[in-house]
Amino acid sequence: MSKDLDQKKNETRNGSRILLSLRPAVKALAELHRSGKVHGNISPETLTGQRHVCFCFPLPESCRVNFEAKESLSFDFSAFSHSDGTQAQRSAGYIPPEQLLKTEIVLPQSDVYSLCAVIYRMLTGEEPADFQKRMWVGPLEAPSEQGVTWSVWQEKALMKGLAVLGTERYADGAELYEALYGTKKKTQAKGQLRKGWRLREESRAAGIRSVTFLDFVSRTAEDPWDLSEEQDGSVMAWTDSPEEGCDLYIGGEGGVAAGTDCSGMFAGCKNLMGIYFNQNFYTGSTREMQSMFENCGSLRDLDLSGFDTSGAENMGSMFRRCRSLKELDVSSFDTSRVKNMESMFSGCVSLENLELGNFHIAQVKRDQHMLDGTGWRKADAAGPYLRIARDWLTSAPEFL
Repeated sequence: MSKDLDQKKNETRNGSRILLSLRPAVKALAELHRSGKVHGNISPETLTGQRHVCFCFPLPESCRVNFEAKESLSFDFSAFSHSDGTQAQRSAGYIPPEQLLKTEIVLPQSDVYSLCAVIYRMLTGEEPADFQKRMWVGPLEAPSEQGVTWSVWQEKALMKGLAVLGTERYADGAELYEALYGTKKKTQAKGQLRKGWRLREESRAAGIRSVTFLDFVSRTAEDPWDLSEEQDGSVMAWTDSPEEGCDLYIGGEGGVAAGTDCSGMFAGCKNLMGIYFNQNFYTGSTREMQSMFENCGSLRDLDLSGFDTSGAENMGSMFRRCRSLKELDVSSFDTSRVKNMESMFSGCVSLENLELGNFHIAQVKRDQHMLDGTGWRKADAAGPYLRIARDWLTSAPEFL
């Protein structure tokens, strides 16, 4: 995987896209720590994947170290020896200070440091300086200072994970996961997106490959344009390149607030490959979400983190004909007020993993054709990939 990381030095770096690809790895670390174990040797070589990055499991039995709260552990580094007896060496940038000092103490905070160092490398193309260099040269340069575009709160989370002192880092992988991908709203958006805005109506819509929402407005972007309802610059848009295949960024201080109607917002954008909301798009007042992503045939990455659907009433055809989506997690959706779910996932022919969670259906009046063309059957509801609340099977038998 190291060669792949080196190639990122010359690429335009959308931090949100990279961070989304690493989500399974951070989640795996959280689960490992919850089980009472630590990894102890995280580096780029211990990760694998193409679209998404995850740990190479299973771990060697000798590195499955149990730990007790408030107790330090000695770690058997021989678990990572090569067949010829030599010890597998990590670059110093991925080794937490407590291990560089030869204390052989490994705690969950040590794993947090190492994984954050890998994320830093993937974002910037540069290995983070070890703590000895940082003492002489100065603080570690943040990814945003190196041209990486992503949310302010995510950058703060990463830099905390790279703190020299273990007590200043997150306690374990679960805390890191919550900080990077959690559902807690960080701030309140000050600007509202223009009423009725549709991506397909933008002059360059056909050349946009991804849309990323941010909690700031870039001061260095070239030729930004105003997308705010009040036309006061509180919500601005810009691209990373004037060429085809560019990334669109939409940002405002504290994020971007949606209006009451988001229907058709990205519908018909057939070349769009990724949408990253990053908890920076506030939909608490939104009522209409009908056809919001309909006919986005190339869409592969859809980050719905932070979506507040508590006021939504219409989700009809919301993801209809998103033919390239392989996985979709809407388990956090509050659907207690939704009346229309007709054809919500219809035509998602590539969908392999769908998490519906505990959808509330008390108000739903239209749920026909909800999964038409997906290949899912009613019998699949008990399986590991399609997770549906039990009341769907009895109260809404027609949706499958």
